[in-house]
Amino acid sequence: MIKKQAFDSSTKRVFAHRGMSQLAPENTLAAFHKVKESGVHWLETDLDLTADGQIVILHDESIDRTTDKKGAIHELTLAEVETADAGSWFGSEFTGQRIPTLPQLIDLINADGLNVNFELKPYLGGDERATTLIEGFAKELKRVSPQSQVIVSSFNATMLKQFKALSPDTPTAMLFKRTQSKQDWAAIATDTGSKIIHPDVRGLTRARVEKLKKAGFELNVWTVNSLKAAYHLFDWGVDGVFTDISHRFPEAYKRQ
Repeated sequence: MIKKQAFDSSTKRVFAHRGMSQLAPENTLAAFHKVKESGVHWLETDLDLTADGQIVILHDESIDRTTDKKGAIHELTLAEVETADAGSWFGSEFTGQRIPTLPQLIDLINADGLNVNFELKPYLGGDERATTLIEGFAKELKRVSPQSQVIVSSFNATMLKQFKALSPDTPTAMLFKRTQSKQDWAAIATDTGSKIIHPDVRGLTRARVEKLKKAGFELNVWTVNSLKAAYHLFDWGVDGVFTDISHRFPEAYKRQ
């Protein structure tokens, strides 16, 4: 087993994936509040757009899995989305939790002093919707406290470039799936203006990590739900991990 002392834990990040998603319903204000309560400093979340152009926090294309309602997010208005209970499926104590809006999340980030990775979802139903999301997000992002660090990531290179044009000083990260393992990650990320790469843990090799680090990229790996696996990745040189078990990491990692 890799010993935690084999690397400097003070340089490693732990991202609470969709908030504290094992302690509260994912991507709700309850899950995000528990990030600070658990001593973690970074959260990861997902942005999408309603039918009437409002930015909300949701991972899936539909609200079916995480609420008591059904429907594709791009076909529902914000008013319709706000009637959905996003908490009771997880536990009765979370009954009444809603799908948050981006302004609500930014208010929480500022109040709790959190850092955040925002993922721009690539399945928005066309360029016009993508533009609406990106422009609205870039405008709202200006409300985030200067004390909070922000990373913006996406699987969609075009969306990242579009966002970067509006917010050139915001760090961006290119996401890659295991099925994209044969692609030139460094070239694609560089084309988007990104110095950060977020690879799928599945199929990732130490050789590739070392090559990308040597090329000057920061690497944050998703989704790592084993402490042992995280320690191996940190030993390889990765900078951070996205995980559903951030509350189980030692304090030295939570503080970064």
